[in-house]
Amino acid sequence: MRMRCLPTALLAMVLASRASAAFDHLLFDKVLGKYVSNGRVNYHGLLSDADFPKYLETLATANASALGGRADQLAFWINAYNASCLNGVLKRYPIASVQKDRSFFKSQEHKVAGATRSLGDIENGILRAKYKDARVHFALNCASASCPALSDSAYTGSKLSSQLDAAAKRFLNDPSRNKFSVTAKEAQLSSLFKWYAKDFGSQSQMLSTLAKYVPAPVAAMLKSGTVKVSYLGYDWSMNGR
Repeated sequence: MRMRCLPTALLAMVLASRASAAFDHLLFDKVLGKYVSNGRVNYHGLLSDADFPKYLETLATANASALGGRADQLAFWINAYNASCLNGVLKRYPIASVQKDRSFFKSQEHKVAGATRSLGDIENGILRAKYKDARVHFALNCASASCPALSDSAYTGSKLSSQLDAAAKRFLNDPSRNKFSVTAKEAQLSSLFKWYAKDFGSQSQMLSTLAKYVPAPVAAMLKSGTVKVSYLGYDWSMNGR
């Protein structure tokens, strides 16, 4: 198509359409489907996978300002974080825990959207600072046993809200990560809720949010105003298999 021959209004529409095209996460979806099962990762297999480096290359050269709407942008950065975390593990493989390397979350070693970034840059400087959706914490995986389970499919803008809700439900109803006792009126929550309390608001606001994703009796307890809240220890051992 010779764009210079198009009417000005039509040309603007074509350019806008191109600029707002959703990013293609098909390669990452394929990788996750092959190497992730029940939140556990086959790092040894991923180490020799041919598709994963190709996906990382697409992340590196992506135009962050032309990722489409908010949902597409948010999906891009969630996938970028999870893929970069996987790559960080592969660079150090084998490793017993990401905590063994104090620079794991701080090292600017991940090329994403034209810049070299750390995992902390992506999580705190972009995802938390710009998008302010607490459900993101249920989608990000830090390669550790107590982290929210890594999804076996990529996040996409068209399905993002339902995917984030599903991630929240999966995380909150996993007794290895959160424990609820209706009879004792007690909620033993993941330390994530303590570390990122600012993102969830006051305790009552946080509990009201969590109530959306748990069975009705637990939801009623969380909204009762009399629940005792404590935080579980965090297992930083690898989420490998």
